[in-house]
Amino acid sequence: MIQNSLLPTLQKLGLTYYEAKAYLSLMTLGVAKPSAIAEESGVPRTKIYEVLKKLEKDKWVNIENSRPATVTPTYPRKVLEERKLRFNHEIDSLANELTMIYDDVIQKETTKIRVVHSPESIKQMEVDILENAKNRIVAMGSLYLPGELETLKGPLLRAKDRGVSVRLIANPMNDFDKEIVNGFNEFVDVKVGHPYGIKTLMVDYREIIMILAKVKNGFSTLMML
Repeated sequence: MIQNSLLPTLQKLGLTYYEAKAYLSLMTLGVAKPSAIAEESGVPRTKIYEVLKKLEKDKWVNIENSRPATVTPTYPRKVLEERKLRFNHEIDSLANELTMIYDDVIQKETTKIRVVHSPESIKQMEVDILENAKNRIVAMGSLYLPGELETLKGPLLRAKDRGVSVRLIANPMNDFDKEIVNGFNEFVDVKVGHPYGIKTLMVDYREIIMILAKVKNGFSTLMML
């Protein structure tokens, strides 16, 4: 039945139970007097005028001041479009206000710096910031770790699916780096740049990972800031 399927939805739009019942009954009647709406909807006669006045105030119906009054439903698409526009405007305003509060709080936070030496920890840190990317990812440099292509491929593809811009700028310094860069080139935008002595991964201009080569006793290891 029409009332059984639409009644909960109308209540979600802000109508009371009696208002939703009266409105749906009016839709089945077309044009009707308050007494007929009360009888059809089950709304008590003592409440029907109050209910219809509220529906008129919210532009769901029009009431003609005759004797007795005649009630006509407003064109449904019109009233629903007006409510949708008003709701979207309220959502946009709320989003702007909350974003301003969020940005203000985040900007006041003390910059956090961590130094990580373990290759697995470095890759996990890269995955963590990639999964939180919302707008832009830029990676510059080489100095790739074993297994890094396989580790980062999933997060980068998911970021692209979210609409995040992904760019890699690299000039491989050895065959290992060249192989990894070629692998990335299969699914992200790779540009050739100057050979960098470090690698940086920047997300949304807010989070950045810097990977440097540390030489000790003639051997080179990677560390992350």
